[in-house]
Amino acid sequence: MNKRQQSVQFSTVAKVLLVSLFLGGSGVGYVLQKGQIRDLKNQRDENEKTIDGFVNEQRRANTDLNRATTSPQINAYLFGHRIQMQQTDLRKVVTVREPQYSARNTKMSLVRQ
Repeated sequence: MNKRQQSVQFSTVAKVLLVSLFLGGSGVGYVLQKGQIRDLKNQRDENEKTIDGFVNEQRRANTDLNRATTSPQINAYLFGHRIQMQQTDLRKVVTVREPQYSARNTKMSLVRQ
């Protein structure tokens, strides 16, 4: 074999290696990305399940709170613990105003002057 045939063969082999490396490398990259996408999808699904669990727990807690704070429930609790309470007549309730404070008068007073 002469030198020209050897150089042609080497360049042909180099081209084939580069093309196969390029195609094979992109295939490996695709496989790695596919695995990462699958992992991210699994994480997203787990997070959505966790969020749904929190939402359901919050709904149950709100329902329990609403049920516990209704008048019949409170009255049943008071009756069960033998606590004597009566409803207040709103006509007998006296409201007290907040004390007035002014910048020129440093004392707080409940009585108007």
